[in-house]
Amino acid sequence: MLAGNIAFLGYAKGLRHEIRREWTVGDTTVAETDVTYTRRDDKRVTVPTVSIWRVGGGGLITDFRVFYDPAPVFAP
Repeated sequence: MLAGNIAFLGYAKGLRHEIRREWTVGDTTVAETDVTYTRRDDKRVTVPTVSIWRVGGGGLITDFRVFYDPAPVFAP
Protein backbone atom coordinates (compact mmCIF):
# COMPACT_ATOMS: atom_id res chain seq x y z
CA MET A 1 0.00 0.00 0.00
CA LEU A 2 2.83 2.43 0.81
CA ALA A 3 4.49 1.81 -2.56
CA GLY A 4 1.21 2.57 -4.34
CA ASN A 5 0.79 5.84 -2.46
CA ILE A 6 4.36 6.87 -3.21
CA ALA A 7 3.88 6.09 -6.93
CA PHE A 8 0.57 8.00 -7.04
CA LEU A 9 2.07 11.07 -5.37
CA GLY A 10 4.91 10.96 -7.89
CA TYR A 11 2.41 12.26 -10.46
CA ALA A 12 1.85 15.43 -8.42
CA LYS A 13 4.05 18.43 -7.72
CA GLY A 14 1.87 19.32 -4.79
CA LEU A 15 -1.48 18.96 -3.12
CA ARG A 16 -3.76 21.02 -0.91
CA HIS A 17 -6.64 19.93 1.34
CA GLU A 18 -9.69 22.06 2.07
CA ILE A 19 -12.15 20.67 4.60
CA ARG A 20 -15.73 21.51 3.54
CA ARG A 21 -17.64 19.86 6.39
CA GLU A 22 -16.71 17.81 9.44
CA TRP A 23 -18.71 15.76 11.94
CA THR A 24 -17.43 14.16 15.13
CA VAL A 25 -19.43 11.63 17.11
CA GLY A 26 -17.64 10.04 20.03
CA ASP A 27 -14.24 8.83 18.83
CA THR A 28 -15.14 9.00 15.11
CA THR A 29 -14.74 11.95 12.73
CA VAL A 30 -16.05 12.18 9.15
CA ALA A 31 -14.74 14.94 6.89
CA GLU A 32 -15.76 16.07 3.40
CA THR A 33 -12.65 17.48 1.77
CA ASP A 34 -11.64 18.89 -1.59
CA VAL A 35 -8.11 17.84 -2.49
CA THR A 36 -6.42 19.89 -5.19
CA TYR A 37 -3.50 18.21 -6.94
CA THR A 38 -0.96 20.21 -8.91
CA ARG A 39 0.21 17.86 -11.62
CA ARG A 40 3.70 17.76 -13.15
CA ASP A 41 2.29 19.69 -16.17
CA ASP A 42 1.09 22.42 -13.72
CA LYS A 43 -2.58 21.60 -14.32
CA ARG A 44 -4.64 21.70 -11.12
CA VAL A 45 -7.27 19.05 -10.51
CA THR A 46 -9.67 19.11 -7.54
CA VAL A 47 -11.11 15.81 -6.33
CA PRO A 48 -13.84 15.48 -3.67
CA THR A 49 -12.99 13.04 -0.87
CA VAL A 50 -14.47 11.66 2.32
CA SER A 51 -12.22 10.66 5.22
CA ILE A 52 -13.24 8.75 8.32
CA TRP A 53 -10.97 8.30 11.31
CA ARG A 54 -11.16 7.02 14.86
CA VAL A 55 -9.06 8.21 17.76
CA GLY A 56 -7.94 5.87 20.54
CA GLY A 57 -7.38 6.50 24.22
CA GLY A 58 -3.92 8.03 23.73
CA GLY A 59 -5.24 10.59 21.25
CA LEU A 60 -3.69 8.74 18.30
CA ILE A 61 -5.61 7.73 15.18
CA THR A 62 -6.36 4.00 15.34
CA ASP A 63 -8.32 3.66 12.07
CA PHE A 64 -8.21 5.85 8.96
CA ARG A 65 -10.15 5.46 5.70
CA VAL A 66 -10.24 7.67 2.61
CA PHE A 67 -12.77 7.41 -0.21
CA TYR A 68 -12.15 9.13 -3.56
CA ASP A 69 -11.80 8.56 -7.28
CA PRO A 70 -8.25 9.46 -8.40
CA ALA A 71 -9.03 9.07 -12.14
CA PRO A 72 -9.38 12.85 -12.82
CA VAL A 73 -5.77 13.36 -11.71
CA PHE A 74 -4.63 11.19 -14.65
CA ALA A 75 -7.03 12.57 -17.27
CA PRO A 76 -5.45 14.54 -20.13
